[in-house]
Amino acid sequence: MNINYLNKKMERRNMIMRAAVIAIAAVLLILCATAPTFAASSGDLQTGKNFGEWALDQIWYLALAVCAFMIVRFLIKKAWVQMVIFIVLGALCLFLISSPESLKGIGEKLFNMI
Repeated sequence: MNINYLNKKMERRNMIMRAAVIAIAAVLLILCATAPTFAASSGDLQTGKNFGEWALDQIWYLALAVCAFMIVRFLIKKAWVQMVIFIVLGALCLFLISSPESLKGIGEKLFNMI
């Protein structure tokens, strides 16, 4: 193999890793900066519940953005079957993120069936 090709491949991999580390650091910085605001209680001490609700909202929007990105990617590739499968799985994930209590009910029903 060409050594120049391998060097370019390693440079690209390193660039992707740096971008991932920067993105993770940015997300953690934003969470650390905004968590006290959203976790602040209004008289009662439910900071964990308030932060949990805020985190679920943010995760839902992040999952929605990932779903939209992947659907556009499948549209560009004209991969219709993969797009439909991803839409179904994405809708299921978004539903479970928006109402995690439903997952508890599903788990209890499955446990009772066994």
